[in-house]
Amino acid sequence: MPKIRIWLWLALLCCTLPLWAEGDRDFGDHQEIWVDSEEEFLAAVAPNTTIHLHSQLLDALIFTAEHWDINTEYANFAYVFDGVQLVIQNLHNFSIIGDPDARSRILAQPRYANVLTFKNCEEITLLNLDCGHADEGYCTGGVLAFENCHGIRIENCDLWGCGTEGITLTESSWLSCADTTIRDCSYSILSLYDSYGAEFRNCVMRNNREFSLLNVYNCREVSFANCVIYDNSAADDFGHGYLLYSSASDINFSECAIFNNNVNELLNTQDGVSFQHCTIFGNQPQSYVPGYDEGRAEDSDPDEEYYYEEW
Repeated sequence: MPKIRIWLWLALLCCTLPLWAEGDRDFGDHQEIWVDSEEEFLAAVAPNTTIHLHSQLLDALIFTAEHWDINTEYANFAYVFDGVQLVIQNLHNFSIIGDPDARSRILAQPRYANVLTFKNCEEITLLNLDCGHADEGYCTGGVLAFENCHGIRIENCDLWGCGTEGITLTESSWLSCADTTIRDCSYSILSLYDSYGAEFRNCVMRNNREFSLLNVYNCREVSFANCVIYDNSAADDFGHGYLLYSSASDINFSECAIFNNNVNELLNTQDGVSFQHCTIFGNQPQSYVPGYDEGRAEDSDPDEEYYYEEW
């Protein structure tokens, strides 16, 4: 066989191998579904699907034990301490899109439930959502949790209060979180475990408490760019609290503003952590505030006199 034919045959083989490898996955037609109830939402959860939330018809999606019997191949409920939590699993190319102007609200009624939990999923998009808890809980129950998920996009979302933390990422890869606020969470801002490629861009992280705020364990390619992290409290009555607690990870902060955080130390270690053109000031132990204080100012004044340190 002439050499040119051999090379052409090898090129064709290389192009078709990825298609053969993915032959067991369903890449059918993409469907877009508009919903205005919990029942319609649960019925719509499927691969290759975009769910749009009718904000004008729906005040909030609230998943409770009343929906326990509505279990599908891709959406079911798991028991937690005070109720059930929704688990979306085993799908790819799935999006939840809310109102871009008002953000559509999804709430967890049990205090100890994650608002949304994703397991074994690929290509997940969450856009224009307002997610939180109706009542405050402790110990367990965050806002968004991902386990063995790959290709996650979170954009223009508000992840808030009473959840132990805004984002929990476990054994996952390629998370992109942009233009999103994480606020008023009871235990930390986020936790990343055994994951690769987590990027936070143009995010605001404020008024979270009570233990170390950014927790990163055995992760690679974690970055924070143009983020503002302020008015959080990691210093508790029982020990040291850090703004960043990292272990066996590489993390880069660039063009970030980190100020007025109540922390015993900024970092537990400098190994694997880098700062580029960040402004950091006013991060020191203050009077411990065990809960959100309605009487204090919502935001600190960045024009107050502080010592500025450029990293």
